[in-house]
Amino acid sequence: MSRQLATLVKKCAIESAWLFAACSLALFSYTWIRVWLVSKLEMTAFATIIEQVWDRYEKFSPIPLEQLLTYSGRIAVTFDEPIILFCLTVWAVARGSDAVSGELGRGTLEMMLGHPVTRLQTLIAQSSVNIVGAGLLSLVVWSGIWVGVATTQAKRSVKPTIAVPGTPLAIPKYWADDETVVEPMSDYVDPLEFAPGVLNLFSLTVFFAALTSLISALDRYRWRTVGVACSIYVVQATMMFVAMAAPEWGWLKRLTIFGAYEPQVHVATAMRNPDSLWSIVRIGEDGAWAGCGATGAAILLLVLAGTCWTAAAIVYRRRDLPAP
Repeated sequence: MSRQLATLVKKCAIESAWLFAACSLALFSYTWIRVWLVSKLEMTAFATIIEQVWDRYEKFSPIPLEQLLTYSGRIAVTFDEPIILFCLTVWAVARGSDAVSGELGRGTLEMMLGHPVTRLQTLIAQSSVNIVGAGLLSLVVWSGIWVGVATTQAKRSVKPTIAVPGTPLAIPKYWADDETVVEPMSDYVDPLEFAPGVLNLFSLTVFFAALTSLISALDRYRWRTVGVACSIYVVQATMMFVAMAAPEWGWLKRLTIFGAYEPQVHVATAMRNPDSLWSIVRIGEDGAWAGCGATGAAILLLVLAGTCWTAAAIVYRRRDLPAP
């Protein structure tokens, strides 16, 4: 890395430090609390409640009920929580919009290019910080889950038993009330199972950072860049929701980037079959293609991100930069 590029990377890292710290604190705290809340909801009671409404809301769940009733299945829902996606999107859009239009709006781009640096170097510096930040924030989410699993206890109801003298057998007391057994959450949940979800979250964040950088390279006003990027996000999310709610509109899922974001499915696949943890494609029980695996989804999103950054570099190098 040249000295000029290293200086640009340092500048971008300093500018993003407060945003990164705020997002990290929010993500870590929320994921830890989320695991704690899951541990407080006794499994039997949760199953009784959700089974009554499952027929109505099944279409909104990417995983089957038996998977959702496990501790790992409910913790995996964390990756689809609005707060998690909001924090990662804030990072992607805020940093991506600063690539060109942000510097233009502040009047600092002309000053930077007055030094012996190229336009491509400024974009590489911004993109590098975006990617590293997305990776670290995804790891913060994982660490919050990890700490939550290590520090919480799971509760389950069991029938008291009567030991049969002289034998290892025990007879349940069906007439007696259930007893609550408290055990470490780590006995039920392996944090490594969430690695595919972390990879999926990282890939989605990198894609939106790259898409925002492309919009930034095309525009001169940061507020407009942020508005366009957020509008695309909302439209894509709405298309995904409609595809889930109405089967006749299911084809919309193929037109949205969220079709490649299925962390709960990847975690469920890893739980059922650890050998397919990093699979490129998922094969259904009928032997047919069932979608992208954890690695396949990551490759798709990162290739799209690379395409956006390549287009941003081409546009940025060729366009005329207006005076601040």
